[in-house]
Amino acid sequence: MPFPPTDWGDWTEDEYEVGAPATSGHFERWFRNVVAQAQGAGGAPRNQPRSLATYAGRADLPTGAGSPTPVAFVDLDPQAVLLVDCFASTTTESASLALQLSVSNDGGTSWSSWLSLELIGGENGRISGTVQVDLAAGTSVGSTLAIGAFSFGIEDVDSIRFRAVTTGAGGPVARVLLRYIGEAL
Repeated sequence: MPFPPTDWGDWTEDEYEVGAPATSGHFERWFRNVVAQAQGAGGAPRNQPRSLATYAGRADLPTGAGSPTPVAFVDLDPQAVLLVDCFASTTTESASLALQLSVSNDGGTSWSSWLSLELIGGENGRISGTVQVDLAAGTSVGSTLAIGAFSFGIEDVDSIRFRAVTTGAGGPVARVLLRYIGEAL
């Protein structure tokens, strides 16, 4: 059952004095305040992104040589840090995958140039890596895929897109998983 929009109900210190009676109005407010907080009602305390490993999206990426069709994620929280996990599997250890990403701060109307992060075929043809993107600054804040930090030159990123370009034999199948892991620095 969905909850109707609920307002946050403030309280007074007198209500919480030792020996103060608990009324049905208090219990109703306590129940409604949990809903109001979850709905982001005005005056309610906010859940901080860093307190939740929030799912942001998942996609299987078309792969191939040249410029495969990108997969875009729009309406991201531009004040968050996004953790991108990339997984790929190949039929041979000699294959490699370039995970390419670009960003937008206008809902995907225009995009930055592609940034390429190389993943090399590993044991049993498994490839994986992670990159953390500070969406407010448009920079990486940690990566197993790139040496050092990188910047897209765009701030307040609200959209990100990926494509997977393969090299070598045994074209990989690629997947990305996006999670919010905190607030922008």
